[in-house]
Amino acid sequence: MSAEIEATDTGQGQRAPGPSRPSRRRQWLVTAGAVLASVLGGAVAFSALSSSPSSSSSSSSGPHAAHHSLEAASVPISRRQLAEDYGIRLTLVGVTAAGGLVDLRFKITDAEKAKKLFDDPAVMPAVVAETTGAVLQAPHGGHHSRVTPASGASYFILIGNAGGVVQRGVPVSVVINGVRVEHILAET
Repeated sequence: MSAEIEATDTGQGQRAPGPSRPSRRRQWLVTAGAVLASVLGGAVAFSALSSSPSSSSSSSSGPHAAHHSLEAASVPISRRQLAEDYGIRLTLVGVTAAGGLVDLRFKITDAEKAKKLFDDPAVMPAVVAETTGAVLQAPHGGHHSRVTPASGASYFILIGNAGGVVQRGVPVSVVINGVRVEHILAET
C-alpha cells in the first residue's frame, strides 16, 4: 500500500483534498525574485568596488587628474574608426540601476584587430564624463573582469557611477588602452 496521497478529480471539476503543489505562477514568481535579487546584489557589489577609495578610478589628486592623464595618453578616434581599425563596435553607453551604474556594451567584429587594444588581460575600458572630467573605471581583477576578444561576441561591462556623474544625455568618452572615442551621448 502506498503512503502517498494524490488529489483526484471528483468528476465535478473540483479536486479532492490532498497535498498541494505550488502553482506555476508561484514558482515563476519565486524564481524571478531570486534572479532579481542576485542581479541587484551584483550591481551593488560592482558599484561599491568601482567607487571604493582603493579603486583605480580614485586618486589623491581627484578624478580630474585621472581625466587629464587619460586625455594626454589617448588618441581620439570616431566610432566608425574604432570598428574599422580595431574590430570593436560600441553598441551602448547607458545609465542603469537607478543611475548607480553605467552599462557599457560593445561587439567584437574582428577578434584579431580587437586584440590590439585588449592585448593585456588587465586592460578594461573607462568612461569619462566630458562635462566634469570624472573618470569611471571598470573593475579589475578576477576572471569576470577581463575581455578576451572573440569575433561575433557581445560584451557588457557595468561600471559604478559614483556621484551620478553620468546621466542621460551627458556626453562621454570611452577609453580603451590609449584609444578614446569621444562625444557619445549616454542613454537610459
